[in-house]
Amino acid sequence: MTKAAGKDYAKFLRTFPFPKGWARLQSPLHHLKSYKLNEHARWGAIIPGLLRIWLKEAHIEPFFLAQAKCVEDSPVDFIVSTHAAIAKSTSLLASGSIEAKDNRVYLTAIMKHARAQFQKMSSMGTGSIQANPRRGSVVGGQRNRSATPMGPPSAPVALLPDVEEDTAPGVAKKGAHQLLQDMKRPNVHTALHYSRTAAEYGPPGLLDVLIGEDKHRYFNSLFPSLDI
Repeated sequence: MTKAAGKDYAKFLRTFPFPKGWARLQSPLHHLKSYKLNEHARWGAIIPGLLRIWLKEAHIEPFFLAQAKCVEDSPVDFIVSTHAAIAKSTSLLASGSIEAKDNRVYLTAIMKHARAQFQKMSSMGTGSIQANPRRGSVVGGQRNRSATPMGPPSAPVALLPDVEEDTAPGVAKKGAHQLLQDMKRPNVHTALHYSRTAAEYGPPGLLDVLIGEDKHRYFNSLFPSLDI
């Protein structure tokens, strides 16, 4: 969104109704990088409704809007529906139970749809950064093999090869490169396997995996005398 829209969005967020018992979110203009996972989860749940009421084309950064209009009749509807698809997928994966039969049957389809929408929106963001002459340089380093060459918005990301020079024609700028990398992140791809896990063990939200030293802290809190 534009800078002016960002300020208006933060102001609207302060007055937007949250579910009963939910803590408010700090201003994303100043505290977004310090959001914890539960704050991102709350934001992900309320943002589709907020955007449906608030978002207008005038709020969207012009280069992104131009990219979106190349492939979507209504960029606003696309942005709202994308966040709604992500919210639905996330809520099903994090839930302790999936009550609606259709949601259980179509869990994989729901996740794939959310992932495809996320990738499409990221591709639009990539194109908008590349088109904007004021947005940064290409990925640094004389011979940076992580620099990613650009393709059209619909090009399969996995088929884009590495390049040797960051000065090669069409190489992604820093922000665009990051979006391209985000489209391939393992934590997005991993969700495609969750329906198989759910069929064997139950909803993924019931499976708690403790990372690194957290398992020791957890068991020590339960059995301090054992000093695991």
